Amino acid sequence: LYDRVSKAETMDEVSDYMASGTPVLNLLNTRYVILDGKYPPLGNYAAAGNAWLVDGIRRAATPDQELSLLASADLGSEAVVGADFSVPEPAAPEDGSIVLETYSPNELVYNYDAPEGAVAVFSEIYYPGWTATLEDGRSVPLFRADWTLRGAVLPGGEHRLTLRFAPSSYRSGVALSRASSALLLILLLAAAGLFVYNTKRI
Repeated sequence: LYDRVSKAETMDEVSDYMASGTPVLNLLNTRYVILDGKYPPLGNYAAAGNAWLVDGIRRAATPDQELSLLASADLGSEAVVGADFSVPEPAAPEDGSIVLETYSPNELVYNYDAPEGAVAVFSEIYYPGWTATLEDGRSVPLFRADWTLRGAVLPGGEHRLTLRFAPSSYRSGVALSRASSALLLILLLAAAGLFVYNTKRI
């Protein structure tokens, strides 16, 4: 990246290279690239955005094929999916849209409109433990897209979609932490009560 950009003579050449030569940065929605102190931050106008709808699925039978398809697929309109996930062929999303509304480390909320239903890809790393639900409580299946990103199969209509990180280990840890805090509070209250009782006896 540094060699190509440093040899560019115009910003148009830089933009063209960022659009075609840095697909991973684009999929991860990298909006700026800092090379070193000699250059100002480079704006990446080819960044894919927080989420997008795709109109095609490229299916891979093996991990090697999945990686190979990444080089030939149009990742702005197609999603590469491995054999360990079952994803239906999406409807064309010409009239659909998806927008990130709120963001926090453990929860992301999107509003989307997909009249025929859709397949969405998120500029987020796929990791077990994330769940996706609609505003009415319905669960939405997640899958791994483009080798490393998070994808979802969306039902049709206008909906509010919430992605939340809540693995069973996290819930167990929270429950254990609360139980420990409650036990500590009880012990402190008991110690304080015993201290007051002994003071009054004296």
